[in-house]
Amino acid sequence: MLGLAMGLMGVSPVLGATAAAADEPIPVIKECDLPSSDAANIVLDDNVTYNVTPGGETLRLDIAVPEGEAPPGGRPLVIVLHGGGFVTGDKGEGYQGAPQRMAIQQLAHSGFAAISANYRLSVPEGKEYRNIFPAAVQDARCLVRWARRYASNYGIDPDRIAITGVSAGGALASSVAVMDDNTTLDGMSIDDVDNYTCQEADKDGKLSSTVNRAVVYYGLEDFTIPLWRWKKAAPAVLAYLGGHPRKIPEQAHDASPISHVNENDPPMLLLHGVQDELVPYSQSVRMLNALKQADVRSRLVSVPLAGHAFLMFAEDYYRLPDETDDLERIPPCSDDIPKNHKCQFERKG
Repeated sequence: MLGLAMGLMGVSPVLGATAAAADEPIPVIKECDLPSSDAANIVLDDNVTYNVTPGGETLRLDIAVPEGEAPPGGRPLVIVLHGGGFVTGDKGEGYQGAPQRMAIQQLAHSGFAAISANYRLSVPEGKEYRNIFPAAVQDARCLVRWARRYASNYGIDPDRIAITGVSAGGALASSVAVMDDNTTLDGMSIDDVDNYTCQEADKDGKLSSTVNRAVVYYGLEDFTIPLWRWKKAAPAVLAYLGGHPRKIPEQAHDASPISHVNENDPPMLLLHGVQDELVPYSQSVRMLNALKQADVRSRLVSVPLAGHAFLMFAEDYYRLPDETDDLERIPPCSDDIPKNHKCQFERKG
């Protein structure tokens, strides 16, 4: 929770974590415009339909808000996107220890409005895949517009929207952050590819899909790297792209958030376990470098002994393993560690 709240206000969390840009002092801001943190009761509106896709898939969201009247101007909104390798996951239960329902409830108790939503998942159809990029990105962008369309219904400030996600959800959060309203693919708006429509949100005119902040947990940022570097995550990459990146280089390029970075992007906070066995830690390093080169306010927080899928918003998220922890096997070495080198242990779960 602290990491996201501070990220929303442009501050980096420091609890037991190390910043990749170690030569830069971490800013200390004693006063910032955080929402009230004493919301004892919250209201949860679940299974709200936010779109029906051209293929007939009904997309639903859950939204949690503090009980009672919103402050003048509305509350800041956080959109939370689940992980699952683009092929699985759910808005309620989440994936591998990052339950979305818990996340949005915690955010609401801290004074935010918070949304968790399902998006189209890539599924095999014979030798091909359905719902390949940009399907899930279109859904995430539609979700932002839906939130703006119905902001007054839930006491949301439409000018304070942040997006966050883990793993595949992190890739989508990055994509929404760096793809502005004018992003095109093959000469057409990304929102129009495959005859996509965002029915509820766009019925009275299209609103903006841009966000004000992004907090990305171990996201996939660059699909143009050799497929073998993804190791266990390679099947997820194939499903999302719809094929081998070497055979469809334009698709791999377009689907990579790093390809869309520009000076107009919102501030971004990246968090990544150095021992991540699924999404290479180097993905966040590469993204940070691209953001810095574009003069986008950004920071990478490295969690030294963490692997993949550590908890979002949990108290012990930053805590390092100790002798009382149940440690798993030694994780596979990364590309940066020589063969036969004994790698460090990772946290279980």
